[in-house]
Amino acid sequence: MFFSAGGYLPSSRSASNTRSRLAVVLRAALFAAQYHASAASAIPDGSTVLIDRPSGFGALPFDGVGVASVGAYTVSADGRFVVFSSNNNILLDNDDDGFSNVYRVDLQTHPRVVSLVSQTKLGSAADGNSDSPTISADGRYVAFSSTAPNLIGNAPARAVVVKDMITGDVELASRGDDPGDDGPSRGAFEPVISGDGRSVGFEGLGALSAANADAPEGTDDNAFVRHLDSPAHTYLLSVKGGSAAGNVRGAVVPSSTAPPRRSRRS
Repeated sequence: MFFSAGGYLPSSRSASNTRSRLAVVLRAALFAAQYHASAASAIPDGSTVLIDRPSGFGALPFDGVGVASVGAYTVSADGRFVVFSSNNNILLDNDDDGFSNVYRVDLQTHPRVVSLVSQTKLGSAADGNSDSPTISADGRYVAFSSTAPNLIGNAPARAVVVKDMITGDVELASRGDDPGDDGPSRGAFEPVISGDGRSVGFEGLGALSAANADAPEGTDDNAFVRHLDSPAHTYLLSVKGGSAAGNVRGAVVPSSTAPPRRSRRS
């Protein structure tokens, strides 16, 4: 049996053997076509794939990736999107800043698409560390914690922001109710976003004004929720009894797919 750039070349054997070999070649070609067609759809049920890989590598491992730390991750309710944090700077061409960033992977595309979440609306990468991502049910909104000044504006220390993956807008979630209250003085951590992406719970260290508190709530570790839709309000969750607690029941609907996350206070 011989092959050339043009395909199969029959030997001097019988025409029957030639047809048999040609049938094998055609079946192999058909199998390859079916494989590539199936790869273009969603990843088959029961498959295990690597997600912290550059765009274009499909579901296959990429051995060229160096040692890197992958942090917290969350899956959208329909299983299509995965968000995670990583300090790997080869996942995207425009990501070489040396910071930990947040990424979103679309598992229904082939090649798989990796998007940078921790960036400004104009596409500039965050100029600080970003981590602890959490995603809405449909994958549109991603909340995460960040120290990047170009994302959080006047917010002190570390803030929780929400990225709209359709419009590109970045909104500060860890802010108080009072005008000019741009966040807890010692930072905000561990966000949890609701299924519709319009409420975000977070842990705040330091004073923060809330709609159900008479004064900015304290210097200790507290739990808050921010409703983002107008009229936007921040509520204190970690109240010590009393009628104020009734104002915040059901404020956050955590994603059932969100795994426990370790604290990233840096």
